[in-house]
Amino acid sequence: MFVSTLETLPDEILLIIFQYFSDIYFLLHTFLGLNQRFNRILLDKQIYLLAKLINIKKHDRNFSRYSNSDLFKTITHQLSSANKLTKKSRLQQCFRALVQYHLQEQYVQMKSHVEQNISYHKSIRFGLSCQQRSQHDVELKKIFENLHNPFQHSILRQIQTLVHAQGASLEYNEHEQAGFYFADDFRELVFSSSSILASQIFQTLFISNISLLKYPCYGGGHRFSIYEYLVYSIYRSTLRHQRRYQALSDLILFATQCQKYESDDEIWLEKTIVIILDVLSKSRRVPTSEVLVYATQLEILKILLNEYRTVARTKRFDEDLMDQFKRILDSLIENNRLDIILLIYRDIDFFQKLFHNVRQFVSIMLENQLRRKLFHRLINDKFGEAWLINEECIFLLLEKKDRRLIEQFLQSSPSSLHQLDKDGNNLLLFTCLKVAGRRYRLVELLIQMGCDPQQENLHGMNFYHALHLHKNRWLLYNLIKRTSVNIADRTEQI
Repeated sequence: MFVSTLETLPDEILLIIFQYFSDIYFLLHTFLGLNQRFNRILLDKQIYLLAKLINIKKHDRNFSRYSNSDLFKTITHQLSSANKLTKKSRLQQCFRALVQYHLQEQYVQMKSHVEQNISYHKSIRFGLSCQQRSQHDVELKKIFENLHNPFQHSILRQIQTLVHAQGASLEYNEHEQAGFYFADDFRELVFSSSSILASQIFQTLFISNISLLKYPCYGGGHRFSIYEYLVYSIYRSTLRHQRRYQALSDLILFATQCQKYESDDEIWLEKTIVIILDVLSKSRRVPTSEVLVYATQLEILKILLNEYRTVARTKRFDEDLMDQFKRILDSLIENNRLDIILLIYRDIDFFQKLFHNVRQFVSIMLENQLRRKLFHRLINDKFGEAWLINEECIFLLLEKKDRRLIEQFLQSSPSSLHQLDKDGNNLLLFTCLKVAGRRYRLVELLIQMGCDPQQENLHGMNFYHALHLHKNRWLLYNLIKRTSVNIADRTEQI
């Protein structure tokens, strides 16, 4: 009797079977690497990676550009060469890179799309009489207010025609009650079963009137603008339908480009970044199997940080913002969101604008045990080293007398051992002259690590001279008493 197995099926049947898998992550994790035949089928012409992961079909204008990109070639090569079951971490890394690449490309394309469409809409509207404008606006408002889920493509075409061809604009007077219902309709439609169409409708409506993004919207017990609520939602959303989630992320990218077009002020970006960080600080990390959601959340935050770096012109100290961030930082640590902390920490420009100076940042990080533990990890992070590792930081750590942190800091940055303060004091002299309290263990550490006790400051004083000051009598006593550092001979000569 002939026993049929999955491997005996022809390629065409396997292709049909694989197409029933809605979860590309589960599909590849299950079958990729079983044998070279399965690898070839799964990665054939990039159909599965593009069509199922980021919803790029073969007829899409971006398909050829994506599939021929260096990143995509590298990823497909890595996956096709698998000769055993591919590790989850490898798949997650590859998928995350593809999703982030796709979002970056989408965001760049939307910039020209927004600019061209808004400019064209304004030119059409400028050529209309007051009566024509009013007539088209009333018709657009009527169609929108009669929208009910589900709706057909014909509604989208009507709205697009009114806006793009006839210059219609969806507008509400500030005293008009209907304006308050716009946010309710927005919330209902964007998360409905027709969310993919709704995303395209709202993109068109934002072209007609960017100010719609500023309309008030309530969610999670907070008062947001439409734009802020949109961003807030993608980080709070439990929506896991792939295409709907992508439609929501596309709408956010589009709305962000509209916000940029309308304003070059950094305040809205600053506020949005804090909203995102606040949501992330109160939530656990998205399961690694939900690669699309996790990669999208990280990439949108990175895009906003990049925009903030571009438009923020000055370092301005905002006490309320600092208080918010300190609270968020503690929550991120408590929820073990090191991934988010490192992401914003590595964006050095954002940190330099958020914190008045390095001293302020280090002071905040040493305020409690949770932050101290995190600081230990940040010291070893090479991305922030150029900003964090400097003379201000090492002298502040000496003032705090955190021996473990100082040792770790000097191991990460050996050159800091020879830093001098404004009076020419090296670390040993600074500790003797400007650090109060019990310091003998700290002095022992600095000598053991190679700090020069004979180096003089601008006033001709060295470490041995400083030990004979009245305020250092107990320090001298403890150092002589302890055999780990032999300084008795030197001090007797002074």
